[in-house]
Amino acid sequence: MPAVGRLAIQIREGLGDATLEDDPDANETFTAASLEAARYYTIGQTYNRTEQNSLAAEYYEKATKEDPDFGRAYAGWALSARNLGRTEQAEELWKKTLALLDTMTERERYRTLGSYYLTVTGNYLKAIDNFQLLLEKYPADNAGRNNMAVAYFYTLQFDEALTQGAELVEIHPRTPAYRANYALYAMYAGDFPRARDEAKKLLELDPAYFLGYVPLAIAELAQGNVAAAREVYQRMGEQGAQAASSATTGLADIALLTGDWQRAADLLSEGIRVDLESGNKRAAAHKGIYLAYARVELGDQEAALQALDTALQSSQQISHLLPAARLLVRMGEGERAEAIRQQLDSRLQRNSRAAAAIIAADLALSAGDAAAAVDALNNSIAHSDSWLARCSLGRTYASAGYHAEALGELEQCESRLGESTALFLDDIPTFHYSAPLYYWLGLTRQELGMLDAAREDYTRYLLLRIDSDHSETIRNARERLDELSQLAQSVP
Repeated sequence: MPAVGRLAIQIREGLGDATLEDDPDANETFTAASLEAARYYTIGQTYNRTEQNSLAAEYYEKATKEDPDFGRAYAGWALSARNLGRTEQAEELWKKTLALLDTMTERERYRTLGSYYLTVTGNYLKAIDNFQLLLEKYPADNAGRNNMAVAYFYTLQFDEALTQGAELVEIHPRTPAYRANYALYAMYAGDFPRARDEAKKLLELDPAYFLGYVPLAIAELAQGNVAAAREVYQRMGEQGAQAASSATTGLADIALLTGDWQRAADLLSEGIRVDLESGNKRAAAHKGIYLAYARVELGDQEAALQALDTALQSSQQISHLLPAARLLVRMGEGERAEAIRQQLDSRLQRNSRAAAAIIAADLALSAGDAAAAVDALNNSIAHSDSWLARCSLGRTYASAGYHAEALGELEQCESRLGESTALFLDDIPTFHYSAPLYYWLGLTRQELGMLDAAREDYTRYLLLRIDSDHSETIRNARERLDELSQLAQSVP
């Protein structure tokens, strides 16, 4: 079978196939027992590269029926199932994949284990080591180079991810997956103009590649163009069922950003129903966490707890456990939050223990112990220097009256705003987390006597919260802004 693959490449080159250089898997080798299994696998890979996960899963499954020992097909199927939110199926498929490692070539094992570290165990440093070995042995393995960039991204090394992503786009300018990743890396790095430009190029190549709409919408939000961002997500929702699910989350993120809690709750309730009907538990869990947040803001704690319970029945990922625990602390459910903290702290991954430390800080603050909260947040940053930990540390310092210390943390969060766009590095929009940053920046700068900057911060915060007028924080921001405006007018 490897010889057949090499022969195919030679024939395509000899016949002048102009698409060969745009095919990132042209040099892939894999072990299959029949030509029919190989054909189904190749079709699955084609659909996988364009995020058509349902079709990809269908052809990977066909490949495994033709060859029940086709390890790479099981790995591809597992990744597609995960992307579709079918978590239990993905777990079972990974078990089959790992059991077939001894049937794979060395190159296949590197590819397979690297994907497993990235998507299942979250052992990103191990993934980097794995892909470095792969590329040392097989420098032309573009999938390995792409996954190396993803691993750098997961360890918050955005500059490295951007460098790798730029190289891949230069080599394969018409491969949607590589350009999508490049646009997303730019978004996370806070380079919103580049994110917008690359997303537009991607959607010109393939309007149905729905992930391309995320950096485009976020770039609009970063400029304060809320209506334009909504329009982007609405277009995204027209690209199929999976795209529609993601678009609903994006629209809910905008509603939470602007403070339109009821609109968010309505969007999310319907979205959860659709996700559960389609078996997309992962997407339903994301929406359940957001719904709980909206219910808390609406003053309905019982409904918020119900939404959290439903979400955590669907998923035990950090991206769901951490925000759920923080909401539980806010609602006075400290024991339940502590149970989640212990669960996360027992895991081996550094980012899991970092999340546990953020929960510990929230619990300490709820008990009035700011010093313990600062220690916990510094511990979190030592494990993983996340935007969320830095923002929490800044707010903790500000609440305790240490405004100079708060300013350093909060200004760093402002400079790293791109990381707030999808905090859990899963391309699920979380831009609503960024709104409170400007309130705390305004308060901190006002206390330090930076009055012009404080006015700008309060103004930006209130412009973001255009759909809300009832929260204590919003009232306080308005009062402080009025006070600063009157003071500015009284100065001769």
